[in-house]
Amino acid sequence: MDPPLKTTLSTVTSLCNCTKKQKLDQRQPNAISRSSADVKMKRMMSFEEEIPTDVFDDIFFRLPMKTLVRFRCVSKPWLRLITYSRFPYRLLNRQLCCDHSSTDCKHNEPIIIFSHNQRNSDGSGTKLFAIGGGYEEDSFRLAQGIEFSLFQGKDFEIMTNSCDGMLCLAIKEEKILVLWNPSTREHRALPLTTDSGICGGVCGLGFDSKTDDYKVVSVVGKQVYVFSLKRNSWRYIGESPYPLHMGIPANGYLYWGAGEITNSFANRIVCLDLSDDTFREVQLPSSNDLVQSVGVGQTTPEVGFYLLTWSGALFAYREQDQSVWMLKEVQERDTAVVMAGEEGTSATGVKHVWTKLMNIPQIPNSKRRQSARPPIYYKLYPKCFSKNGKLVMAVRGKRFILYDPKEKSYEEYIVRGLDRGRCQKAIACVESLISPNSIRGMNDID
Repeated sequence: MDPPLKTTLSTVTSLCNCTKKQKLDQRQPNAISRSSADVKMKRMMSFEEEIPTDVFDDIFFRLPMKTLVRFRCVSKPWLRLITYSRFPYRLLNRQLCCDHSSTDCKHNEPIIIFSHNQRNSDGSGTKLFAIGGGYEEDSFRLAQGIEFSLFQGKDFEIMTNSCDGMLCLAIKEEKILVLWNPSTREHRALPLTTDSGICGGVCGLGFDSKTDDYKVVSVVGKQVYVFSLKRNSWRYIGESPYPLHMGIPANGYLYWGAGEITNSFANRIVCLDLSDDTFREVQLPSSNDLVQSVGVGQTTPEVGFYLLTWSGALFAYREQDQSVWMLKEVQERDTAVVMAGEEGTSATGVKHVWTKLMNIPQIPNSKRRQSARPPIYYKLYPKCFSKNGKLVMAVRGKRFILYDPKEKSYEEYIVRGLDRGRCQKAIACVESLISPNSIRGMNDID
């Protein structure tokens, strides 16, 4: 180990022990003296200023998210470093670009946040739970409750998918919409007008790399409103071309399932460019294999897509053949072309290249396997990929499927740790330190 790194690691340990001693002294009024601890703390704070940023980053990148959150309480310099500097964005960028097989990415396991409506004798309403986020895949089997005091005992909804570890929650009846980071428990209430109905719209959260700004989009009927976190204000940008489902952030766009939407599956895909507030229709993945599978005299089945994102990439799950596609790249072209003019190119000149990753076999409903009737198969809702490349899918209520594309095998399990009630919405999320109250931007990354 390099001498500076070894010295700094010992400093971190000493500082943590010093902090523990201070807390212990506070519990013991008759303690001899805290002067030695105070002196040691001052030495640590002065030493922090002498440590190069890259050395600090090298240490902190190796630590679990929960440890980093706790370290914000060590000192004001550490609070500034972990929360209000460019470090959270450098950490997030490292996570998104990380080789999942690397030992440095142990804390990069995804988390699935889902709301659970519990109507118990105590009158409690919606609660939040998380699965995943551990070092092993077993972490997807046990739910951990997440406290959010602002919504304690109330009925609320998850309004957006996650973007850089943040998401939006809402109490529609009270017209409350907040941006929330489940890793740090920080939130920011978004201002709402009383007559717009924004809180009840179909929402999406994304990052505009050109303006270095996070934006919340709400579609109320056909009317589209965009909230800028930097400007702290809403503005109306026009009408949506189609009915939309919850937005998915990727590549500086918000992608939406559009058109006819049934059980979260849509027959079109559109994207909203967050830099110029324009909608574009996205060419769908190739359907040649579907056409070839249809017999003579039969019509091609209506396709339905379910969108998800992971590690900054967009994925589309096609229900008809249970195939998973990845949007490989988005290329700007010099000239616009006519809609459906050439394969994979939209009318606005943005070329979408889809790559087929896998086909998932039909998975029989475990409760019906032994029945004499024809098998009934699960309706699959892919959520994210695990650290080992397995696809995590919600199927029904507390049931999930873990599919291994290499072995072409699957495992069904029921999430433990939940009381009686109904699981509502589930979204995949990465852990991050980005504070909704100190938004800077990914362009601040060194």
